[in-house]
Amino acid sequence: MDQLPAVNFQLRAAKDIFVDLGSDLKLSGFVGGVTGYQSARSVTLNIDGKLTVTSGIVAADDVAGRAAAAAVAALPGNFLPDDLIAANTTVGRVAIKANSISSDGASVFIAYNLVVNATNAVQLNTLVDHISVDSTDSGDIYVNEATGLGVDHVVAKNGTITIAAGGDTYVRDVRNVADGKDITVQASGDLWVDSIESGTAVGAQKTGGTVTVDASGVIREWKGLVRDVSGKVTGTALDQSSPDLYGWMVRVNGTTSNSDTAITTGAPLVLSDPTIAGTGYELEVRYTAATGTGLVTGPTTVNQKTVNSEGGALIPISSTTITQPGTSARQIDQLSFGQVPLATGTRFALQVNGTSYSVAVGQTVNGDLVTASWASVLSTLASEITADGVVTVAVDSNNHLLTFTAVTPNTAFTVSNVVVQTVSSGFLQTAVEADGTAPTQAAGAARYLRPATWQPPPAAGAITFIQNGSG
Repeated sequence: MDQLPAVNFQLRAAKDIFVDLGSDLKLSGFVGGVTGYQSARSVTLNIDGKLTVTSGIVAADDVAGRAAAAAVAALPGNFLPDDLIAANTTVGRVAIKANSISSDGASVFIAYNLVVNATNAVQLNTLVDHISVDSTDSGDIYVNEATGLGVDHVVAKNGTITIAAGGDTYVRDVRNVADGKDITVQASGDLWVDSIESGTAVGAQKTGGTVTVDASGVIREWKGLVRDVSGKVTGTALDQSSPDLYGWMVRVNGTTSNSDTAITTGAPLVLSDPTIAGTGYELEVRYTAATGTGLVTGPTTVNQKTVNSEGGALIPISSTTITQPGTSARQIDQLSFGQVPLATGTRFALQVNGTSYSVAVGQTVNGDLVTASWASVLSTLASEITADGVVTVAVDSNNHLLTFTAVTPNTAFTVSNVVVQTVSSGFLQTAVEADGTAPTQAAGAARYLRPATWQPPPAAGAITFIQNGSG
């Protein structure tokens, strides 16, 4: 297909969505499952041009992908780490190929595994478990993940790399090739690092390019892949003589440890000569700046449950279970928000039993414009969720509150991956008032039921394409 002109459109399928386009694509709409905000099994976008996502959602089934990967991990004799399993899991994958990719603060890619190949710059807001990104010519890579993240492979040929995640983060391989380009990885949680290197093309001749790691939790070395003589992975182990962080300069902000479970002494170790080697989970560091000047340590600068993207903030939230499911009792959950500034592009997203829902200020839903008022935002979100028949949702717009009640007694449901995304920079300190972790009302003879297991999508795989605009 040479062109796909549309102001706002939807691409929907129960199974797989594949788009091959010979021009730029401006995406402002929804790409995913057949109804509501359900996810497709997988999404592939091959764009021979620039992909621009504005107030758009691209959703593959992260729940199904996670289940498929868990099944592989549980096989007898399996020794592969999560990142290699994810690389071979097609369910729940979003794969994108384009000249460049940009997304605004009201857009998000939802997947178990996001795989991106671009010629130039890449800017992504994500809700994913694993990510791989390549920029093969020239351009910066910017990834903003709302929750924890497995960074399986991120490489920029000639550009800076910035990765910000709102939970525990595992870095396998992050590097840029050209000299003088910085790499920054931030995590609101623990940070595990196998390998991060700037300026790989010049090796020990680096003249610029600072590698920075910054976490509110503990920063440790992550076990690297062990290969046999044929290159086959045979397991994982700590590599005590190779650097985990290598740049012209290296900056470590946060607590480090030599233990994988406790917080112990374990300052970053500079590999200044071949006789020096690590002894545990401390970070091994190498730099090319003047001796004694290339390693800088300090306190973390991450002070919120997430880190922000340029022009947007993602805030992960969990819900409060008021009444547990039990005999003749309906489960009740409650979700409240703080003083979130409402403006065009502010987006509220969550999942109920794994089904994704999202509403943004300025979006038109069922013919009605969502305005910058709590009544409009919460009522629209409640209507979308209630329509699927799992829960009913009551709205208290004065107190910024949603109350979820199970339609069927003695049936559990889950509220998860709740995110508020704003089009402003800086940390939002009061976006969530009650995060939903503690019950406020006990059920009678109540017992907790595990969430229902994932069920495969219906067999039908046809794509429904709705187009607004010329063409």
